[in-house]
Amino acid sequence: MQKMNPRYKSLWVEALRSGKYKQCTGEFMVPENASTCRYCVLGVLAKVVAKDKHGRFCDYAVRDKLCKVTNVSDEVFYKLVHYNDHGGRTLKWLAGYIERYL
Repeated sequence: MQKMNPRYKSLWVEALRSGKYKQCTGEFMVPENASTCRYCVLGVLAKVVAKDKHGRFCDYAVRDKLCKVTNVSDEVFYKLVHYNDHGGRTLKWLAGYIERYL
């Protein structure tokens, strides 16, 4: 398995553990109200990459770009989405998984 880009791995894990993001399922991002949103595990990565690249990475149409920029395979993204959406895993748990296995 290829290793994830270490810069994005570190930023992603830090963001997931920060407590700054509320979790959602089924979407990258779900607006909660005018000033806050909920994010899935990949939504947090999209936010991290967008901040770094000064771009927009906010939906599944850009998953291929996320794969390329972060060096994470589609297969791994699907596994993380499954853990987020159907496995009942928290963002902090997912951070540990990413840190250990990617």
